[in-house]
Amino acid sequence: MRAVDNVMKGVVPCYGATKAGMKMVQSQQKKNGSRKKPKRYRLTEISQGSGKPVLRSGVNVNNAAKKLFDYEETGLSAYEIVALIERERNLVKRIEKFEGWEE
Repeated sequence: MRAVDNVMKGVVPCYGATKAGMKMVQSQQKKNGSRKKPKRYRLTEISQGSGKPVLRSGVNVNNAAKKLFDYEETGLSAYEIVALIERERNLVKRIEKFEGWEE
């Protein structure tokens, strides 16, 4: 491996810094494990008695406020988000249709 590094240092500018950066990225990936998306979880549920949305048991108000803040920062209303989700689904179906058309 040293021979390869020596050759690469002569060919690639700033190879030492690049190699050090690659090592840092590898160590961070090992710490994080696989690149899984964070699990989405709901903060609310429908109350059995009244039928209104309430916070689930085990969810504190700080987490709910943080998620609400993130939602409000998007600048979109609920119906606009639903429209975006539907648009994304339709576009995925359309792309799959075109990919199947080539075969």
